[in-house]
Amino acid sequence: MELERTEMAGYEAVFTTTLTQEETLETIVPDACPDIARIVDTECTLFLKHKEVTAGRVEVTGTAKTAVLYLPDGMPGLRRMEVAIPFTFTLENGQLTPRCCVIAKPRIKTAETRMLNPRKILTRVDLILELQVFAPSGRQLCTGVSGDQAEQIAQRKEQYSVSTVVSVQEKQFSFSDDVSIPGGRPEAEEILKNRVDILCNESKIIGNKLIFKGEASVQIVYRASSGMVSSAGWNMPFSQIMELAAVSEEAAAEISVQAMGTEISVDPMDGRSVSVSMNLTAEAVIREKRALELLTDAYGVGCAMRAELYTDTLSALFEADRRREGIRELIETVIMPQTIVDAYVTIGMQSQRRNGQEVILAVETQVTVLYLSEDDALLSVSRKCSAESALTLPEEVQCQFSCVCPEAVTATPASGGVEVRYPVEFQITVTGSQRVVLVKELVPLEKTADQGNQPSIVLRVVDDGERIWDVAKLYGTTVEEIMRANGLENETPNRGDLLLIPRKR
Repeated sequence: MELERTEMAGYEAVFTTTLTQEETLETIVPDACPDIARIVDTECTLFLKHKEVTAGRVEVTGTAKTAVLYLPDGMPGLRRMEVAIPFTFTLENGQLTPRCCVIAKPRIKTAETRMLNPRKILTRVDLILELQVFAPSGRQLCTGVSGDQAEQIAQRKEQYSVSTVVSVQEKQFSFSDDVSIPGGRPEAEEILKNRVDILCNESKIIGNKLIFKGEASVQIVYRASSGMVSSAGWNMPFSQIMELAAVSEEAAAEISVQAMGTEISVDPMDGRSVSVSMNLTAEAVIREKRALELLTDAYGVGCAMRAELYTDTLSALFEADRRREGIRELIETVIMPQTIVDAYVTIGMQSQRRNGQEVILAVETQVTVLYLSEDDALLSVSRKCSAESALTLPEEVQCQFSCVCPEAVTATPASGGVEVRYPVEFQITVTGSQRVVLVKELVPLEKTADQGNQPSIVLRVVDDGERIWDVAKLYGTTVEEIMRANGLENETPNRGDLLLIPRKR
């Protein structure tokens, strides 16, 4: 006889963590640019460059490209400086190997620039990196006994539903498009800053292909030939195909898209034509649910065999959810706004707290608004806001989440300042595990001295929590024979029941 086994191949989460760090850089104003009178706004965009995993160490590098908008001394119009700050996140962990796969999601918490003197600035950016690391895994689980003598082995099999990460991979791709500034807005002479927000909102697995679709939201703030500052925005859909190993079409894909670089420029001959080009990386985690029938115990009936057992952990639950919470705030201003030029949000620290089965997810955000006053002075104002979402989850499950702002900020002048409205989307993943006892091997029992004739039937009082399987195993008979001898219809007798136990002779 031999044990039948099924292969459980996939990936196990090594760890999930959030790293933070601050980067600063002093920059000299180029000779061709005028002195700085006042800094108006600082907005930063992160671009991933490289991810590398070695034994015990992971490293993620990139660049924080920062647009600093300022008013020049003694000259009209808004000016722009670009500050490129390289960054490197490193983490050491003994579980890391070169075979690990890394999902990296960097974002900006805050960015600000301080004028040291009219010819020098100090730019500071607070960075956040969400890091998930998966390691390939493979194990065999026993599903039963087969062979010529298999009928001499009593087998207890139980059904389990497991959720497994079957694939972790990425794809780099690019796309470009030409768009036009709407006719109701002035033509652009120079793009002062731009912003690209990328969301993946649809995915489907067909055969060995993952088809995913999303949208890139592009916003620009620009200076017209008249010196007026204006803004424009477009939504650009994209669709991509990622090749996968063989997975079920019922599998679920978690996809995030990171920018490696963007180029946005205006045609100098046509102030309405804007060219957009992006280099992106899509990172995908594929989870698959499977139903397994596993061998949890066995013993010999008519032969001297016992099962060697061990305890294993199976991923038992996977759920994905998205929840939106709206934020509405009045940001007070000293000078009343006349026209809103731009408004944007950065996502800060995320946290969760649990009280029994209630889990509260919380996120910090910062919203910034650029506006013109009645005398056409360009000003900015910022406000920190928070959002929460409550869940009811069993205490034995784990919850991971990240947040995005899926829509543009709505900002309108109001009495006393600027009213801002924007949604925060909580992207939630709930996982759980279960500890199970499974059969590892069948081991022959040592021969014992002949105990003489044994009674063919014995009486047994059922103990609390005792199953018929436990009784049958103790007396070397089968569950079916005990149920037949006692006219039982299920395997769960009541405490104190008196059972007839037919024994094998």
